[in-house]
Amino acid sequence: PEGVRRGKGELFDFLRDNGGRAFVAAEDATLTAMAREREPMAVEYYSLALADDVPCHLEGEYNRANVAAAVAVGRYFGIAEERILHAVDSYVPTNNRSQRMLTERNTLILDCYNANPSSMQAALDNFLVQQPDAGAGKAVILGDMLELGDWSRDEHRHVVRLAARDTQARILLVGEHFAEACRSLDPLPPNVTCFPTRQELEEHLDRTPLSGSLILVKGSRGIGLEHLTGRL
Repeated sequence: PEGVRRGKGELFDFLRDNGGRAFVAAEDATLTAMAREREPMAVEYYSLALADDVPCHLEGEYNRANVAAAVAVGRYFGIAEERILHAVDSYVPTNNRSQRMLTERNTLILDCYNANPSSMQAALDNFLVQQPDAGAGKAVILGDMLELGDWSRDEHRHVVRLAARDTQARILLVGEHFAEACRSLDPLPPNVTCFPTRQELEEHLDRTPLSGSLILVKGSRGIGLEHLTGRL
């Protein structure tokens, strides 16, 4: 979080120094405080409620903030409401971010562009409440969260426990960081299986393919989980 604040602070400083304008969700106490510290930077405060009843193809409640921001920017520039709604609803992600994909055997929720502890928790919380079609199963495929430094082991252990809450789902974990976390858990939740490399998971999926399941696929970009889609 401290690194994110530094990065966003640099953006705010640039806007303030160059006559720019920031759009800030009024419900975000951290960003609103940072914006007020940088007066006279021009700021448009908007409510996350702008996303209410706006149809979209983005997965997860966590994307509500993105929809609200899009609506706020559109309104600021005088775009007609029906055009804003059409634009948001017309966007269908194809970049492994909040993307739903139907394969011949499964329904995938692809969010394998990046991963950190907060985005993992948001994705897992969203997946936990989703119910697959009648007779379908659930599975979670998670890849390592990279570049966490000294926090890596504890954060990966925490994610294992979060994922294992979904007792309906098979939990397949990929990467050395998850492997270390699994070795340190006693007992390992019964629905969790760990694979130190993506290749080992690929071989497992070839032997015991998943079928008829709703599957969340999420991990850091460096793990390359998008390469699994052909096996799912």
